[in-house]
Amino acid sequence: MDKRRTRRLSHGLRALSCGLILAAHLFAPRSASADPSPSDRQTARNLLGGGRSLLDAGDARAALERFQGAHLLMNLPTTGFEVVKALEVLGRLVEARAMAYDVTQIPEKPGEAQAQKDVPPRPPPS
Repeated sequence: MDKRRTRRLSHGLRALSCGLILAAHLFAPRSASADPSPSDRQTARNLLGGGRSLLDAGDARAALERFQGAHLLMNLPTTGFEVVKALEVLGRLVEARAMAYDVTQIPEKPGEAQAQKDVPPRPPPS
């Protein structure tokens, strides 16, 4: 094998292994009773805000990635429905329907209903 091909293969394997480590971290099971840390909550807020901006700008694919990240951190109906919206925009309707159903199955956490009422609604797109 020539040096360029070996270098490309080595780079590709490193990228793959980094991706697998990241995926393992993101998809690692969390305790059902464990609440997200304040840092996780802030990260999720930032991901949602960035995702909404991207979706409004027409970049649904990048928005979906942000929404999925927020949903993995928080697993709340609000984050899940943002994922559904992005999937719909991308035309991935079967996945959007499945996700919408999954979101309806998320159990309500104590105090969550009141917290949701305290959040001002997102203004409709103009």
